[in-house]
Amino acid sequence: MLAGETPLFSVRPDIVGPYTAARLRDQVGERLYPIPLNASLLAFVDPQRRDAFLARWRREFRRDD
Repeated sequence: MLAGETPLFSVRPDIVGPYTAARLRDQVGERLYPIPLNASLLAFVDPQRRDAFLARWRREFRRDD
């Protein structure tokens, strides 16, 4: 949905559409880089919300090998 219906770019490499990570990288070049998810980024987030976010993050991006 994100890659096709909104101007929010999807960061997942398997998504097809006009708003993909590949298209964004073509537009901005090397200025596009991931922000690492680490403790300093989450330092001021409520612990319960942080834990819920990290659980969802892991669930969404886990490999189904």
